[in-house]
Amino acid sequence: MGAHDSKQAPLLDMYPIKITTLQSNSLFGMFRPKTTLTWADIIEKGSKVTFRDCVNAKIQISKLYQMQKDLDEWIRYKKVVLEDCKDLALWCPNPFYHFQANIGDLILKRHIISAEMLVQGGVTFDILWERYGLNPDLMALIRYTPEQWVALGIQDKHLQCFSDDQMYAVFGRLQRKDILQAIA
Repeated sequence: MGAHDSKQAPLLDMYPIKITTLQSNSLFGMFRPKTTLTWADIIEKGSKVTFRDCVNAKIQISKLYQMQKDLDEWIRYKKVVLEDCKDLALWCPNPFYHFQANIGDLILKRHIISAEMLVQGGVTFDILWERYGLNPDLMALIRYTPEQWVALGIQDKHLQCFSDDQMYAVFGRLQRKDILQAIA
């Protein structure tokens, strides 16, 4: 094929994953036996194989990452959802950017969206506060630990608007001075 041909040959999958018969049956059914899993298998038209299916079939997440490192591609083909975030650490997901999460999701899905994931995905306390409307009352509902709020980057300027009751609801028995010392 020349450089000007309108049809390009399909790219070979650079990282096929060797799978067992049991994994193949789980992902493709008994009548489509395969010995490898490729990105092309996942995105082929009509494929119902998702990231979650692969995880449930006991395929190592690190291998799935090597197979397709671009989280946007997983999302583009609708192969991952917000609920997968707990297993997507290698991709450093930002739940707000990648999955259009909102501040309410931090409350309702706190078992999925950890403070550590937010930090890893580039979400800061300032972003939560200024862009997504985080406030002391919501912080009490989200229930991250004081250390997690510090890791996200809470600052003295945020603490200034907290009432004593809000400080207790978010930080428990820690005093304002203790939080400020942890920030410093």
